[in-house]
Amino acid sequence: MGMRLVLRRLSPAQLAAARRDPELAGEALVDDADPDELLDLDKLWDGLGYLLTGASADSSGPGAAIWGGDEVGDDLGYGPARLMDPPAVAAAAAALAATPEAALRARWDPAAMMDADLYPSIWDEGDEVLDDELLPAFRAVRAFYARAAAAGDGLALGLT
Repeated sequence: MGMRLVLRRLSPAQLAAARRDPELAGEALVDDADPDELLDLDKLWDGLGYLLTGASADSSGPGAAIWGGDEVGDDLGYGPARLMDPPAVAAAAAALAATPEAALRARWDPAAMMDADLYPSIWDEGDEVLDDELLPAFRAVRAFYARAAAAGDGLALGLT
């Protein structure tokens, strides 16, 4: 199956409950949810994060959309779940909104991405990976964060 990044919108009450009981954060990532509340980036998270920041695991600016949040609870297999408060979600949404697709295209460098050992090592399969997978994933993440920020929601994120 491999590592997948799952993001789940949490209302302020759900976020508070997950802070009190971190097991709920992990459960939120595997429970069935309304598609408006859950986004599964599958295996594109590392490549998308790289295109957003130019580095792997950089949680600054738009990279917070992939690597942000505070770790809580037990290891889910690839680390613990992370929680983002509404202000952090709003900041990530603003950073994503300010990131043009042209910036991602400019960072698209399959050789560098392979050299950086970004998961899942598909970056040299052609520009279709950018056009058909990564850019649509970026649009989905940008829209997801915009909806969460507009609703005043927090997020649970985790690699499963």
